[in-house]
Amino acid sequence: MEAIATAAGVSKGTLYDRYPSKEALLRAVLADQVATWSQDWEPAGGPIPTDLRQRLKHRAYTIMEYSCSGKLEQLERLFASSASIHELRRMRHEIGHKRAVQTIAQDIIEGTRGRSIPPTAAARMAEMLIALLYGWWRMQQETRRVTREEGLAFVDHAVAVLLDGEAAWSGAPAKR
Repeated sequence: MEAIATAAGVSKGTLYDRYPSKEALLRAVLADQVATWSQDWEPAGGPIPTDLRQRLKHRAYTIMEYSCSGKLEQLERLFASSASIHELRRMRHEIGHKRAVQTIAQDIIEGTRGRSIPPTAAARMAEMLIALLYGWWRMQQETRRVTREEGLAFVDHAVAVLLDGEAAWSGAPAKR
């Protein structure tokens, strides 16, 4: 807390007045990160694409860019230093992960109009996409830093596998 107060240019007492514990500060940081991340779901250049493939890529690019930016690592380091790590992870899951799954599942449902896809199947596909991205990124980060370009290339392949199945296994260029 002393290092944070110094970096923020406030006294430790002022910091404790606003955040009575390290866990309270971490909750505020997490809430801010989730709010910022939520704003990033909307494209800066206009409306979100209506084509399902492009829409999923947009969502997945946002996730991967956040992961490759170093912000996710910082957040996870904060979690690791907290006594209430399980509560913070639960909160991140409830606020961030579930919202991402719901948003992507809704994209899938809207993008498959005319075909009957149950909401549970759309949610599972959303979970798979997020797991593909995070799992790959996490494993790569154990031995090296993943570049944005590598991450976005992985996104293209992950979306192709999700939408095209076995046809995407060869690594041939995905449908655009």
